[in-house]
Amino acid sequence: MSHPLLAQYVNAAHTANQQGLPAKAVEYSQLALALNPGMPEVWFNLGIAQARLGQKPAAIASLEQARLRCLDSAEGQNSIGLHLLELGALEPAETCLRQAVKLAPRYAYAHSNLGKLYRKRKLPAKALAHVTQAIELAPKEPLLHVNLAGVYLDLKQRQQAEEAARKALELAPALTQAWVNLSVALCKQQRLEEAERAARKALELSADLPEAWESLGGALAGQHRFREAETALKKSVALQPASADAWFALGTMYGLLNRHALAEVAYRKSIELDPEKTEALSQLGFTLKDLKRYDEALDCLRKAYQQDPTIDYLLCRKLMLQVSVCDWNNREQEVKELALGLRAGTAMADPLSALALFDDPQLQRIATKCYIPKNNTAPEYSNPAEGDPTLRRRIRIGYFSPDFRDHPVAQLLVELLELHDRSRFEVLGFSFNPKTISPLGQRISHAFDRFFDASEMSDPELTTLAHNCKLDIAIDLSGHTAGSRTKVFAQRIAPAQVNYLGYPGTMGAEYIDYLITDSVVCPPGSEAWYTEKMARLPHCYMPHDSQQAISERTPSRSEFGLPESGFVFCCFNNHQKISPEVFDIWMRLLRQVEGSALWLSDGPELMKNNLRHEATSRGVEPGRLVFAKRVDQMADHLARYRLADLFVDTLPYNAQTTACDALWAGVPVLTRTGLSFSSRVAASLLHAIGLPELVTDSPEAYETLALGLAREPTRLQAIRAKLAEQKLTCPLFDTNTLVRDVEKIYTAMYKRVIDGLPPDNIDIET
Repeated sequence: MSHPLLAQYVNAAHTANQQGLPAKAVEYSQLALALNPGMPEVWFNLGIAQARLGQKPAAIASLEQARLRCLDSAEGQNSIGLHLLELGALEPAETCLRQAVKLAPRYAYAHSNLGKLYRKRKLPAKALAHVTQAIELAPKEPLLHVNLAGVYLDLKQRQQAEEAARKALELAPALTQAWVNLSVALCKQQRLEEAERAARKALELSADLPEAWESLGGALAGQHRFREAETALKKSVALQPASADAWFALGTMYGLLNRHALAEVAYRKSIELDPEKTEALSQLGFTLKDLKRYDEALDCLRKAYQQDPTIDYLLCRKLMLQVSVCDWNNREQEVKELALGLRAGTAMADPLSALALFDDPQLQRIATKCYIPKNNTAPEYSNPAEGDPTLRRRIRIGYFSPDFRDHPVAQLLVELLELHDRSRFEVLGFSFNPKTISPLGQRISHAFDRFFDASEMSDPELTTLAHNCKLDIAIDLSGHTAGSRTKVFAQRIAPAQVNYLGYPGTMGAEYIDYLITDSVVCPPGSEAWYTEKMARLPHCYMPHDSQQAISERTPSRSEFGLPESGFVFCCFNNHQKISPEVFDIWMRLLRQVEGSALWLSDGPELMKNNLRHEATSRGVEPGRLVFAKRVDQMADHLARYRLADLFVDTLPYNAQTTACDALWAGVPVLTRTGLSFSSRVAASLLHAIGLPELVTDSPEAYETLALGLAREPTRLQAIRAKLAEQKLTCPLFDTNTLVRDVEKIYTAMYKRVIDGLPPDNIDIET
């Protein structure tokens, strides 16, 4: 016979838990245990109270005692299993939930909770099976559809997640978690304004829901509304300081702001709370790379890849970090793996990495198609041009870039902007970074008729500004490079939108109408690999600043550690462009040209040590690799090019600005062409300066010509003399003519717009 006070103590413990008084619940539960230690409800109440007091091991032990005392109750096993799941005790939780399903195979919520458990175990396929079974059993239960939306998010099936969340809302319009899941699904589809509205609806229903603040912060950060995003994400962290997801979202926002030290703190906190959160580990790796702590960064990315190789772009970004420090371990195998994934339609390689890894324009186009949102069709332009172009106002051109500063894009473009015919063209600049006080930054900002600092603008604000400016043509100077704002172009800010200069490949986006190029980098017949129409200039597409100064003083070779009399091969390309195949050729050249050296740009010690090791393994004394320390003035950098004998290019990603610099400084450039835009840029430069004899089309021809020029001084001297003679008269450095040709292209684009014609290929004749 039970004690008369037992039921009173059990009910009091239950009520205390409901009222948020866990200490009282523990007290009443212990009194009940003294009377009857075999009653499952007593252990259950005690476990819940201990969990709320932060006594996790004790809570798990108490719930386990409850489980053992209600083995024949499906409802009891389900409830205990759910609480164990919330405590992170996955094995006992699974035991409970499986028992519940065994006892009651048609118990919908037991199946749904098993789905939640398998989500925690990162087994989304098993989770999906149980959740869909739950919905078959109880299709009108909105919480089951919420759970289904979460599973679809795990599976990266964002549209299905959206549909499941909307079904939950159809059944229960005030279900806050459904609004949160809808917001996340929309955010993952880059439908950021819709995602923001869904998150705000969730917050209207529950102002202290941390997941809603988290999703709102992500949607705001994606729109470049970083101040609002930071407020939202800090609120999320404050409401759930033990949430790995909340800290991860905060770290992601700081990463977008380039506040890397704060991002590191947030990511480390996320990993501390959930060591299995692979995305936080991978993002920590990227952050450490930005902090130039390359060894630590690589360690993070390798561990992340071991934990979860399915994360979008993780293998590619790990590989790109390796190749940026010239670590070529497993490079060939991993490049093949990336190519196979891309051909299968998987998001394996981002567009910029694809330029460096593949000399295959088809793969590069696939990479862009996988990278941009599936629905990439821009709306119709709302301010169409009208009237005869000869009678209408000046054609209004908008240039958009994060690089109106000390950057190669600004260096190349500045004189073109200055030389635009202001009687026919109005030139506007939209900068994604704050205006700088450097001479180049000041000069390029003054080259525009109007210059807008858009660094603090959200995407909607920038879109509105661009629309209000009533542009005729909008030029994207960054493409898929760092700091780009392609979402603005996706809103159709001009009737003609153009990819130019900053990104040497196709954007893969239907809202970019034209690619400004030439017939060497994009020869006739290559159109199939580009979503844009070709706008071909008659010579090289790349502009140049003819005012770019070169210091009169030529430094001595000893100032830079170069041999006084030996032949100097030079390549100042980014280190990630150096492939093992090209390096093999360079090392064979050093072995065959006595006293020669290879002069490379400086970089982290890890990169230099890796290249020295690679040189040694190929039988070359590592001291013959010389690394050029950074100099403060561009004029001094150009002057030291005179110390080199021959610039040797890379493949599949050619020299671009660096090749232009070498030729401007009087140093011949030897290149090898491939099939893609990025592998043909140096060839375009050389054709435009009248040195096509320095363009090769095979590794054998490249190596043979390099060796011949190194061994035959008179032959090389003849090429240097030809370069010096043609430098000031060739099309490559004739900026005036280039500007007029570019303006012809703009006029042809504009004419098609006002004639109501769709974009088409444009070829400007000489």
